[in-house]
Amino acid sequence: MSTRPRSERVGSLRPSALIHTFGVGAVVELPHLSVMVMGQDEWRRENASQIEEPRLLRALQAEPGLKHVERLLAPPIPDSEGPAAAAGLKAAAAIGVPVGVFPRWLVCPVCRRLAPIEGGFFDLKLDRFRPDRTRYVHKNCQKAKGGAPVVVPARFIVACEDGHLDDFPWRAFVHRVASDADVHCKTSLRLVEHGASGEAADLFVECETCEARRPMADAFGDHADDDSAVQFLKCGGAHPHLRTRGTCTRSARTVLLGGSNSWFSVSRSALSLPQHVDPLLQQVAARWAMLSLVTSPEVLSAFRAAGNLAGVEHVRDGDLMAAIAKHRAAGPVLEPADLRVREWDLLTSSSPPHGPDFRARSVDVSKLHADLIERVVLVERLREVQALIGFARVSPPSAEDPDDRRAPLGRSDPEWLPAAEVHGEGIFIQLREERLLAWREGLREREQQLLDVHVAWCARRGIPNAAEQFPGMRSLFDSTWDSIGKWAREREAKEPAAAEG
Repeated sequence: MSTRPRSERVGSLRPSALIHTFGVGAVVELPHLSVMVMGQDEWRRENASQIEEPRLLRALQAEPGLKHVERLLAPPIPDSEGPAAAAGLKAAAAIGVPVGVFPRWLVCPVCRRLAPIEGGFFDLKLDRFRPDRTRYVHKNCQKAKGGAPVVVPARFIVACEDGHLDDFPWRAFVHRVASDADVHCKTSLRLVEHGASGEAADLFVECETCEARRPMADAFGDHADDDSAVQFLKCGGAHPHLRTRGTCTRSARTVLLGGSNSWFSVSRSALSLPQHVDPLLQQVAARWAMLSLVTSPEVLSAFRAAGNLAGVEHVRDGDLMAAIAKHRAAGPVLEPADLRVREWDLLTSSSPPHGPDFRARSVDVSKLHADLIERVVLVERLREVQALIGFARVSPPSAEDPDDRRAPLGRSDPEWLPAAEVHGEGIFIQLREERLLAWREGLREREQQLLDVHVAWCARRGIPNAAEQFPGMRSLFDSTWDSIGKWAREREAKEPAAAEG
């Protein structure tokens, strides 16, 4: 990871983490620094290798806003023998995923000074040999002894369900006004803690200039809905990862820095399945982005001379040209709307074909479980490609409409998407369909039982709209359904009036 415009390296992440945990728009907490992964408009693609997965690419192009996607790219990684390495440490440091410092407000742990980076109180200290030691310090802390203390990020930020994120409005909050523009005070803030619990109820924002004071508890829960607090909770429409600010009609919500509700990945994935039975055709299909450019024996010779036939360099020109022509004539495999359908068909076939990225074999089902399990397949070799297409904040996208609140990765419709490939193995278990249908009917009965118990529990406590507040079976763990149903029935039989959820 690197910051811009100074392009200094500040840490590292696994490529797959940029898809599921710390992708575009996510906040990464480093040892002494908190940064946000910037939008893909700022990514340098010189050292980003292309990931081949035609099935996933075609499926992505059919989704709203992704019709212009042409490539899936792995995060840019410094090449130990490439141009960056030859240019030296400074050029190599500029290669990586760009990040920016967020939040911009920092706190001195000694004097409790609360100020933005732009306020002039804090200095950035770089360590090019130990990026994890990069930090901000309070250069003129009057209470520090023995050097400038390392400051920490303010641990409160605000977000809305449309994917916006912003610094907490500290000035407006403590002065109880709608925005910073309405603050008529030469603000000097401190974040003071009265108590040892670390809870918001023990934290107070204080202005040394006008002596305004406000507890952080006002920013959470029921307090945030009070008339005195609702003004500062209006969302400012900020996308820090895009460096943009717009308009938003939603209310913002105070969240903790590093909280799981500040970023939810929206991604798509597909398994690499063999398109052909012939091994050479499989290799051609896996490298089609490059081999599709081969239109004549002369072009093939030029590619071989340039070293662009990695993986098939041992194949004779005539055989390779014939395989390229055969794959081109076959055209793309028509995929169903759901990528999992073809994966299911392959895994449930009697003899699935093998490929360089896929190898599976069926094994006998234990007699003990034969009435429940139809098939067991050992997947000895597997490759999955995962692509990030957006993210959400505050609450995860719903299963029914996962893209309803998807925040963008860039300022315009993307031509490429961040991706990662995972190699591994696994076990595929196919359950008997008739047993599943019977189980589903029993599940509906149990859901109704739990709903009845929930409604009765709410009625005894005067809680309205009980049915609407029932979380549903999706929110319950599979392993607890039997125990909950058994417990409720036994308790109702012994003492009907006490059968509460």
